Amino acid sequence: MGRPRRDDVVTFDVSHDADDGVDDAARTGDGRADGVAAVPRRDRVRRWWRAATRRQRRTATALVAGAAVVLTGGTVAASTLANHVEAERLRTAPGGVLSLDGPLTEVWSADVSSIAAVLPAGGIVTTEGPRVVAREVATGAERWEVTLTGAVECGPRPRLDSVAEWTVPVETVTCVHGRAGNRAVTVLDADGAVVGQRGLAAERYGGRARSVVAAADGALAVTEHDTDLPERLTFATPDEMFSELSQMEVDGGGTRTWLEDALTGERRQTLDLVELPWAHGVDCYTLGEDEVDSSGLGTAGRATLNLGATLGTPTMVGFAGCAADGAATYTGVPLGYRSALATTWPRQSVRQPYPDERFVVPAGEGSSLLADDGEPVLDVPGLRLEVPATDGTAGDGYVAVEGAERVVLLAEDGSERWSAPGESPRVLVRTDDLVVVSGWDELVGYDAADGTERWRLAPDAGPRRYVLSAVTDGVRMTGVLMDVSVEATAELSLFTLDLRTGQEVAPRVRDVATRTVLAVDGHLVVPELPADEVLLGDATTPVVGLRVLAPGEGGA
Repeated sequence: MGRPRRDDVVTFDVSHDADDGVDDAARTGDGRADGVAAVPRRDRVRRWWRAATRRQRRTATALVAGAAVVLTGGTVAASTLANHVEAERLRTAPGGVLSLDGPLTEVWSADVSSIAAVLPAGGIVTTEGPRVVAREVATGAERWEVTLTGAVECGPRPRLDSVAEWTVPVETVTCVHGRAGNRAVTVLDADGAVVGQRGLAAERYGGRARSVVAAADGALAVTEHDTDLPERLTFATPDEMFSELSQMEVDGGGTRTWLEDALTGERRQTLDLVELPWAHGVDCYTLGEDEVDSSGLGTAGRATLNLGATLGTPTMVGFAGCAADGAATYTGVPLGYRSALATTWPRQSVRQPYPDERFVVPAGEGSSLLADDGEPVLDVPGLRLEVPATDGTAGDGYVAVEGAERVVLLAEDGSERWSAPGESPRVLVRTDDLVVVSGWDELVGYDAADGTERWRLAPDAGPRRYVLSAVTDGVRMTGVLMDVSVEATAELSLFTLDLRTGQEVAPRVRDVATRTVLAVDGHLVVPELPADEVLLGDATTPVVGLRVLAPGEGGA
């Protein structure tokens, strides 16, 4: 395991097969170190029930009602019920996986064009060229396949940086497909049957000034721009390009986004977008360089218009633009507006679904937490509320980050319970008794009750490091570790550690092409991203491959 340093700091460079300081003879039958108190299963179930969301409680109640194992006297077998409840808790918890107990091995993989949606009962939908394919996420077994025409884009796509959206299954999958000028929309149900289809007239849905994406509940999100910005600009040098675009004024007032029924075209709601006053031309163009001679020494600047992205996710519809911004739930609850250009890295969406059917939204320089009807639950000026991975047992209060300097745990009323410093901190995992925070060159486990530091990992020397994302089974976590060398190249790998000790407990999975790990129906999913967008992309980055990992030999 890790080598102790001053203040009992442990290095990142730890070995999964080293001694953890507890003799095998001193372990109990369930693997605990002697002297570590076990929480009775019944108490764990009670504790989970108190912390569970309404959806988790409804599902657990259904499991109890349908249980087939009955003891003499008519009571449900306690152990069977507890196993059902714990499994359901992990399946429905954001970032929760059933088990990380053992070396991670690949269960199945596929080359894909996108991950389109999550289906009920552990289904996942991908597009693969013209094909729309639904599989069992646990095994990769195919549920159904539909072949459409031309380029196919389906949704509602969960965002890569939203742990909660991957726990939201949908009953319909909507696909926009075909060639330019001859596109159509097809709506499929969860079994792959065609619900309906409609042609998309070019004069209404085509052209560079319009974007159309699939949304939830058989809908389309449509954005239309009224802009006179040129589609492409060239400059003598990259420096000239940046200088001129930084001074170019842009107007976001001509952007409109609405939600409409995919099959009838009937408008369901129109978003209230606001113009972003700080926007300039540099925000509305994708910048590039072109060689101007064979020596490769001379380069010219190239700027391609990019007005922003229309979003249709399982939980919201919106437009995240360079000069306009706005979003709402599918019931029409507004989800706030960005107050400034995003400066945090890794990039993180400012609107996030939160457990118990709530939503984190931007509010000035801070965040607000809204109930499902839009009523404010909590306002935290100057703080960004975090939605970390959890096993479903997270206690009361909220975790938040202040700028690039501090992580804070707030009580239910918003008062500060404790805080800790950090360099660009991000809350990765929260369980009933632990908060795990990543920052540059450190990973720290804090006691959730009072902020006491339980363990800390830090590098000896050499590359800078950052843990970008994580999932958890409540006992362990698996995260994406980025090593940045002195040559500014980044290596990405997956590591698994014990949440009680901070020690690595499995071999690393090397050379992964991702910045995030996902939990879908309790299974560990690794989306593979294009090489040039692994670190620099945002929530709309395309997915080109899919791997599902699980503990192999020696795991539970």
